[in-house]
Amino acid sequence: MKEKKIKTASIYHCLFLLALIVTTTAWFVSFKLHPVAKLDVQDIIIEGLILSCILISYIYIVRLNITALQLGWSLITLGRLIDFFDEFTSEPVFFNTTLEGILVISGLVLVVIGFSQAYCSLKEENKLRKKVQHDLTTTFEASPVGIIKIDGEFRIEHINRARQTVR
Repeated sequence: MKEKKIKTASIYHCLFLLALIVTTTAWFVSFKLHPVAKLDVQDIIIEGLILSCILISYIYIVRLNITALQLGWSLITLGRLIDFFDEFTSEPVFFNTTLEGILVISGLVLVVIGFSQAYCSLKEENKLRKKVQHDLTTTFEASPVGIIKIDGEFRIEHINRARQTVR
């Protein structure tokens, strides 16, 4: 099962990379470039830094291994890529406002869903951990055999009831 998930993630990342390449190529082939004098350097720098942060953050998002989060982050990245590219080209409003907005908003929704899934999963794991810890403590205390629990430095952490009664 884990191998299948890794293979699926690998395919997903290849598709994301392909989407970035296709978007970049299609954008600059489809739309006329602005003259250099018309470029807003400050806007290019700020949007470039935002896009760089989003791309670098993708490395960490992938490590979380949450599909909705990865897909959402990919859509946000594509939306911000379009926002960055529109500084260099003359394109219809649909592409630089509507499409960008749709990608970023749907990406944010998926990111929220991904974080929600992670939070619910963490709550379940904590609940299970507490139950197992309680069961182990109950078993430890109920054991008729005297048990001493020690730490890594051979210090006594806990002594069960049966051991306390043995003299």
